[in-house]
Amino acid sequence: MLSGSRFLPLSALVLLSSAAVSLPSEAQLLKGTVVDDSTRRPLERVAVLAIAYREGRIVGSAVTTGAGTFSIKVPQPGTYALRFDGQGYKTLVSEPIAIDANMMAVLDIRLMRGVAALPPIIVLAEAVPIYPGPIRDFERRRRMGHGHFITMEEIEKRNPIHFSDLFYGIPGVRVIRRSDVSRTIRMTTEAEAVDAANTIDRIVKQAPQKSGFRPMACVPLIYQDGTRLGRADDVIDLVNVREIYGVELYTRASQIPVTYSGNHSRCGVVVVWTRRGPRNH
Repeated sequence: MLSGSRFLPLSALVLLSSAAVSLPSEAQLLKGTVVDDSTRRPLERVAVLAIAYREGRIVGSAVTTGAGTFSIKVPQPGTYALRFDGQGYKTLVSEPIAIDANMMAVLDIRLMRGVAALPPIIVLAEAVPIYPGPIRDFERRRRMGHGHFITMEEIEKRNPIHFSDLFYGIPGVRVIRRSDVSRTIRMTTEAEAVDAANTIDRIVKQAPQKSGFRPMACVPLIYQDGTRLGRADDVIDLVNVREIYGVELYTRASQIPVTYSGNHSRCGVVVVWTRRGPRNH
């Protein structure tokens, strides 16, 4: 509630002051006291804004003292409104206040208790993506770093034509071209490396002239969305490279997840996850 206002020329203020204070010329003041409407207790730390009435722009501000007083100097004569915001009190906007040059408006303001709209609290945190179950397992294993992982971003960047194109340059993997449109892959796993070493050693001892012998590596198993498809030679062309979310590649038995391990996986495992995910999820 705006209980009242009165206007005094600045020269009168100087005469009434207990101390001789020189006031600047061409100055206009908006000042007053803010109290509780019920108790008449002065209100401290009430935010006061002076707003140019026609333009709607803020031209000054203040915060009430322990005695509930405030004072704002406005830049030029004109019409202004004051806005009062106190925690636990309803916001009050005064009626228009016209003030001339070298004049001071003195106001008595009473604020009513009410629910105050507090500013929102914004908490910034790192975004953590939420993946469906199988994809979550893929991301967890990728962070652990066991095996070789190919992400969707890498696939899109490389823009492969065939699924087998993703395996070029990966240690322990060879891409074998079977025709103009068909390729497959071979892996040299721990078990295969031991077999190869034994084979080479045996052949070298039996026929030294064949010391350049290189045994063929194993044909790995391929899984897609948790389902075993078969050996790479038989099913690699069935994988649509455009639908892949990510690929897990394991050439060492110690790296293969329990779900895909066993005697059948001694030649390595390729686990493919598509963007559509398992049919039963």
